[in-house]
Amino acid sequence: MSGTKRVIPGISIRNVKKQLLNLAGIITQVVPLQNPAANSSKIKKPLVILPAGYGSFGDMAIAIAIDGMLPGQVEFLVPDDPTRWSKELQNNVISMRDYTYTIAMLPNPRKFGELANRDILVIGADTISGAYETSFLSARVRLLNEANKKGYRTQLTNFSFPSDPTKTSVELLKRLTAQTEFWARDKESKIRFRQIVGFDAEIAPDIAAAMKIPDKTENSAEATGVLVPNSHFESTLQLDSQKLLQKWAETAEAMSRHFPKVVITVNDIRPEVGDMRLANEIASQLSRSGIQAEVIEPVNAVHAKQIYNMADVLVTGRMHAGVAALSLGIPTYGIEYLGKFEGQFEWYEVPNLVQDASGWLECPLEEISTNIESLLAESHQRSSGRPNVTWGWIPR
Repeated sequence: MSGTKRVIPGISIRNVKKQLLNLAGIITQVVPLQNPAANSSKIKKPLVILPAGYGSFGDMAIAIAIDGMLPGQVEFLVPDDPTRWSKELQNNVISMRDYTYTIAMLPNPRKFGELANRDILVIGADTISGAYETSFLSARVRLLNEANKKGYRTQLTNFSFPSDPTKTSVELLKRLTAQTEFWARDKESKIRFRQIVGFDAEIAPDIAAAMKIPDKTENSAEATGVLVPNSHFESTLQLDSQKLLQKWAETAEAMSRHFPKVVITVNDIRPEVGDMRLANEIASQLSRSGIQAEVIEPVNAVHAKQIYNMADVLVTGRMHAGVAALSLGIPTYGIEYLGKFEGQFEWYEVPNLVQDASGWLECPLEEISTNIESLLAESHQRSSGRPNVTWGWIPR
């Protein structure tokens, strides 16, 4: 019949893409690679593989922290164009695109093996459980194993691991050798990783906390609440976009009861992620209720942390925004997803509260307001909240 769309039950673009990426992950593990001999006259610097593209400020904070600790001593590998990264980092930056085919990050058989002729350090973050594209994880696993076979030091570090990883991600992680060094970023991830994958891991807090900001960063002259929303909740938690928008606006309204100034900002400026769009929609929703909020788009990770430094209390759906705030001694209200907030917040002796996203969605405005009030009551003075630890996985 003219104009009628045919719908195949159980088929969606998202599911098709997921299956194709899983297939790409399998191919990545078995595709034959040329094995170029390492240039013995030149020792290559350790390769630090970052988890996400430019604009994800949590991953940028990780890179800046490592860069500051190891100036001129490592090389970074990013999944996207290295140009903008190079403006933020002292160490050289190269792109995975030069060693893979763009579609699904399939290895280029002639080039991919070149990356494994050195020590490799993979920053796991929240990318190893299957919540994101498994083809990316597969490429990292293959590189770690290739380098390990050649006798190089290999590390999978700074990762969270939830209680419900995908079957595909677990199968990929079990391909890693026992010679790989593992560093989780909280004790619960360490326990889950041992129980589910079978490898022991050391622990250290997320290294993004070590990113410094200028000493002359100014605080706001008036009491300020800073809100960092997360548009990922819509896809990862299968939420209705309007319900999610309403809840963020309600949370900001609760903040306005305690702070003359409410700032909405983000920890990821990538357009395809959508956090800035969500921030502006929240402000518009508040405005219709007669509540004014200032929206600030940070230019980079350092600027984002400077904005967080304005806060008397920070409310965040982004874990790395919470890490940044807690490292500055700012009381923080975290809205948990992917099982990574609570374990990370435990590193800090700073007033904090973690609420699961599903509980937050059902939480009345009055209760959110009470939670914010309890954090304010606990915070008597600001002090440095950075954990007093040594990141043992940093190359020396």
